Amino acid sequence: MEDNRTGESISIKTACDEHGIDLDSYCRWHDVAICKTCLTSCHEKCSDCIITLKKAAINAKTSTALDGVLTSIDGALEQLQRVIEDCGMVSTNIEEQEKSVQKSVQNIRFTVNKRMDELEEKLLANLSETCNNYKVKNLEFITKINRTNDEIKRLKKQTVELKRLDSDSQVFLGTRQIDKIVHEEIESVKMSLSSVRKYTIDIEVNEELTSLLENINSFGKIKVNENAVSIPFIFENIDQAQTQLYKPVRSVHNTTFNFRSKFSLKEQIKNLEITGATILPNGHVLIANYTSDKVLLEYNDTGQHIRNIPVSGMAYDVTVIDGESIAVSHGESKRMDTVNIENGTVIQTMDTKGSCWGISCHDNRIYVLVESEGIVVMDKSGKRLNTIKCNVSVFDIVAFKDRIYYTDYVNNTVHCCSMTGEEIWVFSDKYLRSPRGMSVDNIQNVFVAGLVSKNLLIIQNDGKVSKILLSEPDGLDRPIPVCYNKNKKILFVCSDNGDASFYNIV
Repeated sequence: MEDNRTGESISIKTACDEHGIDLDSYCRWHDVAICKTCLTSCHEKCSDCIITLKKAAINAKTSTALDGVLTSIDGALEQLQRVIEDCGMVSTNIEEQEKSVQKSVQNIRFTVNKRMDELEEKLLANLSETCNNYKVKNLEFITKINRTNDEIKRLKKQTVELKRLDSDSQVFLGTRQIDKIVHEEIESVKMSLSSVRKYTIDIEVNEELTSLLENINSFGKIKVNENAVSIPFIFENIDQAQTQLYKPVRSVHNTTFNFRSKFSLKEQIKNLEITGATILPNGHVLIANYTSDKVLLEYNDTGQHIRNIPVSGMAYDVTVIDGESIAVSHGESKRMDTVNIENGTVIQTMDTKGSCWGISCHDNRIYVLVESEGIVVMDKSGKRLNTIKCNVSVFDIVAFKDRIYYTDYVNNTVHCCSMTGEEIWVFSDKYLRSPRGMSVDNIQNVFVAGLVSKNLLIIQNDGKVSKILLSEPDGLDRPIPVCYNKNKKILFVCSDNGDASFYNIV
């Protein structure tokens, strides 16, 4: 359709791409509009999550979904601008380094005879060609980013115009379709970022230059050291930006998973006491090793060791604050730090009255388990906002949306409470002993590790139903940290002996 008031064309699909039938239903679990054929061929297991499209689109124009798309687009545009500026600095640095190399060449050239004129010209030509080639590479990437920037601006205009449409169904479908295109553009940018490089250009001077001028064949060699640039890029899902009209409920018995990768920390780290972990936005995992080594261990999702991040004390647990910083608890040291994830520098240290154990961050608030106090809630600056009492045998915590979850490893229970501490449900099961690490998925189902029972359970978000996902026959031995990446739908589990695994949750 086309809005004649603005001339901005908005294409909204009302028929199924695969079957050519009108979209008349909506699957809350997969977050997709479907037709009658889709319902019977692909979504037969989603019966408890299927509603009519008309019902799903109620109040679509006045819901926060449309504003959520705009908010997400604005955030993407802001981050794209930052990427463009960062990449622009690469060309500036190349030019500065080119001048530095030229100066080095001229200083050396001052001491040589006329024979060096030809060699100097040859080297400078090589330098210019090399720098130009790498600047062209960088400019090609900037051009691509600018195109994406322009495309997302265009999508923003279309999104604004959606509010003027009369049909709720069209607004609903348009919102989802524009969101899908925006996600595709952002994923393309993320993939392209892996190829961005920072170049260090220098000269390697021939060591025999001063004594063997008549015998050498070159003035020097232009070297380029390519290093991957870490440019954080976080794009909030529309699911996180909007107020959901329906809370998806799906039996955890339908949850399945696929093995992704496995690796062993003990092959690289001799002193092991794994206590916590978190998954970064780029899919890498940070592992807290509560030993005197005082480092966080970073691995990618194939098990490759990326780096060790030094911290100020023994790291008990770690959580992501945003794309640039993390929070680390230091156990019996009675303090926690916020750390810059790129360079490892400590941003701020916050002392606690008791030992500082499990830690979680949600909605710019940090939730930390402090011995003899309970769950201490603070903002990113360390200002205390609230304290929630809980049992003394609690070491692990997760905060998400409107709930706080923690495990009591002595009483073999998993607790769910409100943000003010009112208990919502308590889960216990004969197959779960000494529960430790846990994580939650997008609809607040809970993954929990049984240390002594040597298994991994998923608990339905009402606390009434559970399913064992992994156990000792699957190779799971005394698991402690469990992490779930809600965007990538990847689950990480690590045992206290250092055996770690990634799984795709279906």
